[in-house]
Amino acid sequence: MIKVDIQDVVEMFQELEDDPTVSKGVKIKIVAMREELENARNIGLTVNKILSDLEDISSDVNLSPYVRTQFWHITSVLENFS
Repeated sequence: MIKVDIQDVVEMFQELEDDPTVSKGVKIKIVAMREELENARNIGLTVNKILSDLEDISSDVNLSPYVRTQFWHITSVLENFS
């Protein structure tokens, strides 16, 4: 199994932030989640909150299939930390 750390997840969020196809509203949420993760004192609580946020955002019908797939990937990686 490949070892993934929180910094890898932060980088995944940064890639989505830089993606021009991601809407401004979604980018704002991505930035907030990335910053929460970077500043987390209790990683378990933070990861659970971000997982909840990702679930909410993923249900948006206007989200592109690529971004939705990226969110699912991030979710699967974060589930290892919760």
